Amino acid sequence: MIDLIAGICWGVGLASLWAWFLSGRPTLVSRVAPYLRDSRTPTRIDTFPSLGRLLCQVGERIVAKLGSTGTSVLTRQRHAGQVPDLQSFRLVQLTWAGIGAASGFAIAVSSTFTLGASPLRGVIVTIVGALAGALAKDWWLTRQARSRQRLLIAQVPDVAELLALAVSAGEAIGEAIDRVARAAQAPVGQELASVAARTRAGMPLARALTEVSRANDCPGLARLIDTTIQALHRGTPLAQVLRDQAVDEREAARRDLMERAGKKEIAMLVPVVFLIMPLTVLFALYPGLLALRFTM
Repeated sequence: MIDLIAGICWGVGLASLWAWFLSGRPTLVSRVAPYLRDSRTPTRIDTFPSLGRLLCQVGERIVAKLGSTGTSVLTRQRHAGQVPDLQSFRLVQLTWAGIGAASGFAIAVSSTFTLGASPLRGVIVTIVGALAGALAKDWWLTRQARSRQRLLIAQVPDVAELLALAVSAGEAIGEAIDRVARAAQAPVGQELASVAARTRAGMPLARALTEVSRANDCPGLARLIDTTIQALHRGTPLAQVLRDQAVDEREAARRDLMERAGKKEIAMLVPVVFLIMPLTVLFALYPGLLALRFTM
């Protein structure tokens, strides 16, 4: 059994070295492509079409069964401020799965040598490591998306006030958005900069704002954009509308903070009830129990 595992490791190492050697050598296509029109450099999946598609399809089906569907990945990429690219994400996720499988394989080999574990357990550990790596990449994307959306929620009231000040100073709403985008920090500055870039490219302001609202999962930003679009359509004084919206968003942020504080308060009771109180009762009763034991 040890000889079989050593042979597998030796074969994998030689295959990795050979693949690395081939990847470093420029091919004929890559040398001729710059001098040809409408040519492109083949990607790694184009070089190995059947193997690449097979791995991507199998991996995508497995992670989709675990909840990481293509639609959810694209949505979370937009929420995280990334360019939606499902194929690149799956390739990175496959890399993470390979790292997890390699870690599980190393643990399985070490446990086989030291503890004498069965090969079946090693296979199970390797598979679990691969799944853990794929799910870890999906979890990391979810964390990035939630973190960015929380920053958006926290920055919306300040942006509304800055827009109100700029509009009150006599600037148009498009110029005000451009000015605030240069002054604001990420991620709200990035979203406003994208609105300004789209309007400079000829897109109507209402459509650019609507696309930014749809690309994020921020209720405060959606309310601000809807209020701004309605004020533009109805001719309502925009500065006062933005001030009122800033007040409403700060009130909503205060309510959200109170709700989170209430949840944290309940969570703080767990160590008090299950750790501190039992120790207090034990310290209070232990001398009496010890005295009863000696008297008996």
